[in-house]
Amino acid sequence: MRTVLFGTRTDLLSALEASMKAIGHEVTVCSDMSSALEAVCREQPAFLVLSGPSSEGLPLCDALRREKAALTTLVAVEEHEDARLLESFRDGVDDYVIVPIQPNRLRVRLAFAERKAADRLRREVAEAALEVRIRRQAVFSELGRRALAGLPVQALMEYIVQATVRALEVDGCRVYETAAGTG
Repeated sequence: MRTVLFGTRTDLLSALEASMKAIGHEVTVCSDMSSALEAVCREQPAFLVLSGPSSEGLPLCDALRREKAALTTLVAVEEHEDARLLESFRDGVDDYVIVPIQPNRLRVRLAFAERKAADRLRREVAEAALEVRIRRQAVFSELGRRALAGLPVQALMEYIVQATVRALEVDGCRVYETAAGTG
């Protein structure tokens, strides 16, 4: 699994890198926001782990949210850093790991984060499917309304094609080809 580590605490980054590699992750270490954002876009990692002050990770979390990056973000915190942990969650972090790193705890946190990510993906897929169904139902509802209003058959057929193109978000030429039997 791919992971990007971001932060300025080189001691923590080194420990995280060694721990992540020990459990089989491919790791890219970044010490500035632009290289971290570039690495996330290029490598499409499963995880982004932030170390260092929260103020460093906030702009990166915001940028990734704008890009709609499909990854799980974790923050590395020391056991006594409750305020930083709460601030990180407000900033968009998904989960955390405690430092000093303990390999078994790291595995547990990553497994939990993977499960949360899978749940989020299933929810997004279900929501997208629901949106398609809603658009299709709106087409049929409007078609029925127009048919009951006594619209001529040719006008209804034109509406069907136009509404189908909008509802399915496809190229209009493909709908016309399919309707004509050439596609």
